[in-house]
Amino acid sequence: MYNLSKYPNDVAQLFAPPPPLPYKKPIDYPQKERRTVPNITPVSQTLKQHLSIYCKQFPKGTPNCQFQPQTNIKQRLRQNNRLIQERLRQWDPTNDIHMAQTDPFRTIFVGRLPYNITEVDLQKAFGNYGSIEKLRVVRDRESKSKGYGFVVFVDPMAAKTVTRECGVHRGIEIGGRRCIVDIERGRTTKYFTPRRLGGGLGGRGYTQQNQLLSQSRFSSQHSRIPFSRPSRFARDSIPQHQPYQDELPDNTVPTTSYKSRTTRTRDNNDNSEQDRMPDY
Repeated sequence: MYNLSKYPNDVAQLFAPPPPLPYKKPIDYPQKERRTVPNITPVSQTLKQHLSIYCKQFPKGTPNCQFQPQTNIKQRLRQNNRLIQERLRQWDPTNDIHMAQTDPFRTIFVGRLPYNITEVDLQKAFGNYGSIEKLRVVRDRESKSKGYGFVVFVDPMAAKTVTRECGVHRGIEIGGRRCIVDIERGRTTKYFTPRRLGGGLGGRGYTQQNQLLSQSRFSSQHSRIPFSRPSRFARDSIPQHQPYQDELPDNTVPTTSYKSRTTRTRDNNDNSEQDRMPDY
């Protein structure tokens, strides 16, 4: 028992034991008077005949088939992992007959291509960046496109320009679809493995339906003037930021002007001199 004398009365009442539980008369029969209804027969009499037949027919029992689908899935995963590891040991991008005698630093990788894209379409998409030495759309044994390809430029600066301007996150539109552009990591990056062998840089990261949905939501909230990010290699002037259309009055064109610090200081000095001159 706790010594509650050191606490005030109102606090000691919080630690006081509750009253005993009230007695409730049981609603069931007493234990000595309980018995089974004579109309109910035990289950053993019904199963006795069936169990004897089952034991004679299957002395070792039957297999538990409810776990067979999970077992099959695990076996397929093990076989798939063994196949991937075997192909990974055989994979050597330096001995690829299709890309032999090519410079990896002049080669770019193009992924997420539509399956109807050919080498002619790649020539049209990347011909503006520089002279192209070789093109290849990777295909399977049935000559069907796998959705990616390689472009070899004559000048290594052209390949570097494409990867900087298009990049993985920005991409380039080919055949109505946003495709990724990256360096050839198979021969330039150490310990790199392609996505088909369990590596890569991740999945698609988008779906066309979600992309259209996000664009529709943004356009419904704000109708913005299209603003394209300029290239660092372009010699034209960088366009200034343009505001939203709903922030501009009607029949107005957004104009921006920039003045250097020297020009602003000179204008302020001229205005201050004019204020100090007396007005006769």
